[in-house]
Amino acid sequence: MEHGWFRMDREFFQDKLLSRDAEYLAVWCFLCANAAFKARSVVFAGKPVTLRPGQLITGRKAIAEATGVSESKVERVLNKLESGQRIEQQKTTKNRLITMVDRLPDRKNEQPNEQQANNNRTQ
Repeated sequence: MEHGWFRMDREFFQDKLLSRDAEYLAVWCFLCANAAFKARSVVFAGKPVTLRPGQLITGRKAIAEATGVSESKVERVLNKLESGQRIEQQKTTKNRLITMVDRLPDRKNEQPNEQQANNNRTQ
């Protein structure tokens, strides 16, 4: 797992799908925390692919073990997130490539200023 941080806006908690219950929250946070934040090469379904920011390769068992949510509920949550157009999934028999469609607002231009503000607060 890559180390770092991700931003979660307060608006998230007003989203009826994503904040449906604690298990939805746990799965969504797992996806956010484990999604690539920069492009990197990996192997998926026996072929080399480049993960883009907001993508990850995982399986329902790994998500269940990390979150404490049952595998069947993880599957239901992922399918609901997909039908709600929050994620896209490419499934194989062993794992899936998940692309987070509606992960976080694009704040690339804001981050350096915010980083500077946070650094100033820390000092």
